[in-house]
Amino acid sequence: MGSPVSPIVANLFMHSLETSAIAKSLCPPKLWLRYVDDMFIINKRDGMEELFNNANSISENIKLTKELESVDHKLAFLDCLVERRHNNKKLKINVYRKSTHS
Repeated sequence: MGSPVSPIVANLFMHSLETSAIAKSLCPPKLWLRYVDDMFIINKRDGMEELFNNANSISENIKLTKELESVDHKLAFLDCLVERRHNNKKLKINVYRKSTHS
Protein backbone atom coordinates (compact mmCIF):
# COMPACT_ATOMS: atom_id res chain seq x y z
CA MET A 1 0.00 0.00 0.00
CA GLY A 2 1.06 3.55 -0.63
CA SER A 3 1.51 6.28 1.89
CA PRO A 4 -1.57 8.23 3.04
CA VAL A 5 0.07 11.41 1.72
CA SER A 6 0.60 9.98 -1.80
CA PRO A 7 -2.61 11.49 -3.26
CA ILE A 8 -1.68 14.90 -1.85
CA VAL A 9 1.83 14.74 -3.30
CA ALA A 10 0.42 13.56 -6.66
CA ASN A 11 -2.05 16.47 -6.70
CA LEU A 12 0.72 18.96 -5.92
CA PHE A 13 2.90 17.51 -8.68
CA MET A 14 0.08 17.58 -11.23
CA HIS A 15 -0.74 21.17 -10.28
CA SER A 16 2.91 22.09 -10.83
CA LEU A 17 2.93 20.29 -14.19
CA GLU A 18 -0.26 22.08 -15.29
CA THR A 19 1.03 25.49 -14.22
CA SER A 20 4.34 24.98 -16.04
CA ALA A 21 2.71 23.69 -19.23
CA ILE A 22 0.26 26.60 -19.35
CA ALA A 23 3.00 29.17 -18.63
CA LYS A 24 5.08 27.84 -21.57
CA SER A 25 2.12 27.84 -23.94
CA LEU A 26 1.68 30.55 -26.56
CA CYS A 27 -2.03 29.71 -26.71
CA PRO A 28 -3.23 29.07 -23.14
CA PRO A 29 -6.34 26.91 -22.75
CA LYS A 30 -9.77 28.47 -22.34
CA LEU A 31 -10.63 25.81 -19.76
CA TRP A 32 -8.55 23.24 -17.84
CA LEU A 33 -10.29 20.89 -15.43
CA ARG A 34 -8.75 17.90 -13.69
CA TYR A 35 -10.20 15.04 -11.67
CA VAL A 36 -7.40 12.89 -10.23
CA ASP A 37 -5.47 12.01 -13.43
CA ASP A 38 -8.13 12.85 -16.02
CA MET A 39 -8.05 16.30 -17.59
CA PHE A 40 -10.67 18.10 -19.65
CA ILE A 41 -9.15 20.93 -21.66
CA ILE A 42 -10.74 23.36 -24.09
CA ASN A 43 -8.28 24.98 -26.44
CA LYS A 44 -7.73 25.71 -30.10
CA ARG A 45 -6.58 22.58 -31.95
CA ASP A 46 -3.07 23.88 -32.76
CA GLY A 47 -2.74 25.27 -29.23
CA MET A 48 -3.74 21.87 -27.86
CA GLU A 49 -0.82 20.15 -29.59
CA GLU A 50 1.64 22.70 -28.20
CA LEU A 51 0.16 22.41 -24.70
CA PHE A 52 0.32 18.60 -24.88
CA ASN A 53 3.97 18.66 -25.96
CA ASN A 54 4.84 21.19 -23.24
CA ALA A 55 3.22 19.04 -20.55
CA ASN A 56 4.98 15.89 -21.75
CA SER A 57 8.37 17.61 -21.81
CA ILE A 58 8.27 18.62 -18.13
CA SER A 59 8.92 15.21 -16.57
CA GLU A 60 10.21 11.99 -18.08
CA ASN A 61 8.21 10.07 -15.44
CA ILE A 62 4.83 11.43 -16.54
CA LYS A 63 3.56 10.91 -20.08
CA LEU A 64 0.12 12.20 -20.90
CA THR A 65 -2.16 10.81 -23.57
CA LYS A 66 -4.89 12.72 -25.34
CA GLU A 67 -8.23 12.07 -26.89
CA LEU A 68 -9.72 14.73 -29.15
CA GLU A 69 -13.39 15.21 -29.88
CA SER A 70 -14.84 13.14 -32.70
CA VAL A 71 -15.95 14.48 -36.07
CA ASP A 72 -19.46 14.96 -34.65
CA HIS A 73 -18.01 17.11 -31.81
CA LYS A 74 -18.45 14.51 -29.04
CA LEU A 75 -16.03 13.30 -26.39
CA ALA A 76 -16.47 10.79 -23.58
CA PHE A 77 -15.00 12.12 -20.34
CA LEU A 78 -15.34 10.08 -17.16
CA ASP A 79 -19.00 8.93 -17.25
CA CYS A 80 -20.18 11.89 -19.31
CA LEU A 81 -20.64 12.44 -23.00
CA VAL A 82 -19.68 16.03 -23.75
CA GLU A 83 -21.01 17.42 -27.01
CA ARG A 84 -19.90 20.77 -28.40
CA ARG A 85 -22.73 22.60 -30.08
CA HIS A 86 -20.94 24.13 -33.03
CA ASN A 87 -23.52 26.79 -33.85
CA ASN A 88 -23.85 28.37 -30.41
CA LYS A 89 -20.57 27.30 -28.80
CA LYS A 90 -22.23 25.60 -25.84
CA LEU A 91 -21.48 22.25 -24.26
CA LYS A 92 -24.20 19.65 -23.82
CA ILE A 93 -23.48 16.96 -21.24
CA ASN A 94 -25.23 13.59 -21.06
CA VAL A 95 -24.58 10.33 -19.28
CA TYR A 96 -22.08 8.24 -21.25
CA ARG A 97 -23.00 4.61 -21.73
CA LYS A 98 -20.43 2.28 -23.23
CA SER A 99 -21.73 -0.07 -25.88
CA THR A 100 -22.05 -3.63 -24.60
CA HIS A 101 -21.20 -6.84 -26.37
CA SER A 102 -23.81 -9.44 -25.47
